[in-house]
Amino acid sequence: MIRTLFFSFLAVCILGLTGCETNPQEPQAVAGETGAETGSGPNEPRREPSSQTIGLASNGETLNIHVGDTISVALPQNASTGYTWVHKNVFHGVMKQHGSKTTSNFEPGTNVGTLVGQPSVETWTYVAVKPGTATIRMEYMRPWEKDTEPSNTFEVTVNVTE
Repeated sequence: MIRTLFFSFLAVCILGLTGCETNPQEPQAVAGETGAETGSGPNEPRREPSSQTIGLASNGETLNIHVGDTISVALPQNASTGYTWVHKNVFHGVMKQHGSKTTSNFEPGTNVGTLVGQPSVETWTYVAVKPGTATIRMEYMRPWEKDTEPSNTFEVTVNVTE
């Protein structure tokens, strides 16, 4: 119960920290409808790559993006507990990790600095490299506990088009 409340609180705070950069209720641009296409012909406008940040609130969703777009996944973590996000991604060559993960202090509403045992936010960025379907999947667990279910899981399906 406490763990569920903790992760719910973290998810709400992360959304507040990211400024809700994406709005899932806004319709996605569809090629041929808005001029957002990639520009396959000489007179067609070229679509600029987009970037979005998602967190626990996006768990279980399906995202539709284009080749060249990036997705940053920001998940809460408390390394002092031994728990970490273990990657179980299935990319099929459709996506690849861009750069290395970053860690930032989790400071809801205050600037408390770095404290021992303080929660943090781990962020990984992925870029779409070819059309297809990929799965971003992570399990929050202690890696050395082999016969234990993860404390939490995060999974999104990503459909990539030209």
